[in-house]
Amino acid sequence: METIRAAFMTKWDKVPLLETYRQMAIRQQKKKDWAACVRWTERGLQLYRNDAAREEAVEDLLRRRNRALAKLEVTAPAGIDARVEILVCSRCASSFERVRVRGRKPALCPECRSAPNVN
Repeated sequence: METIRAAFMTKWDKVPLLETYRQMAIRQQKKKDWAACVRWTERGLQLYRNDAAREEAVEDLLRRRNRALAKLEVTAPAGIDARVEILVCSRCASSFERVRVRGRKPALCPECRSAPNVN
């Protein structure tokens, strides 16, 4: 993209509207993948720098980035990775972490799951 940016700057002294970054940010927002949304907006902002032909394109990316960052802060308290969740074992009441995935949450910690079932 740096080569394309250099060509834009040579020809127009500005970077024209690049719809790709906005569209990808929108797609990631719809999927609620806030980290990916931040990555795409940052990439677009890095490409535009201070040379955007349309200032509203930069403002849109900034608004989307700030919203995604706010969503990441809401979903994960400070210092905790947004992709890790902390669960409590229903048998021994100890807490354990796991990577957040779709589907059911395990009721037992890894130690209790691997222990023989004593009834």
